[in-house]
Amino acid sequence: MTEKEIIVLDFIRKNFVNEFYTGVGSRDRPEEIGMLIQKIAYVLKKFDMKLRTGDAAGCDYDFRTGAELAGASKENGYILALGVKDCTPEAQEVTQSVLAPEHWANCNAHARKLLGRNSQQVLGEQLDSPTSCVIAWTPNGEPVGGTQVAIKVAWQRSIPVYNLFHKKIQRFFIEGLLLEENYLPF
Repeated sequence: MTEKEIIVLDFIRKNFVNEFYTGVGSRDRPEEIGMLIQKIAYVLKKFDMKLRTGDAAGCDYDFRTGAELAGASKENGYILALGVKDCTPEAQEVTQSVLAPEHWANCNAHARKLLGRNSQQVLGEQLDSPTSCVIAWTPNGEPVGGTQVAIKVAWQRSIPVYNLFHKKIQRFFIEGLLLEENYLPF
């Protein structure tokens, strides 16, 4: 193992309690954030971390792309990209617990499943294997849209949330994963 690999592995061991992380965020994000997300996902996959995300455009796509560039796929268990069809009634109950009652009441069955899958992205498909952390990007760093469910479920369960809207969080990953180095295929 090289010195750089040891540094990255040490960062991962200090900040991830298991092999799973959740990558989510806004569909409409700045291009440079999309590239940063891809780099984070790429390096994390190279160190055997498993991504949980959705099938949406924007941040979900960026996390999947970075992980796939490093060899991850749904088939090899490195990407859990949950869609509406995967959402369970139990996941919807968890989701309902973190949303304002009027928000939930205004959702139709399809919207409730869309939101429910975010709980599974944090807690696992069967809600029995919590993620190490949520890495996200949201406008102004606020919990909004479907991403708010993942963030609020994580907060509810004391799971760290890293919002890449904040420059200090960007630096945390850039420095910890050595993303300024030229070993990435970007």
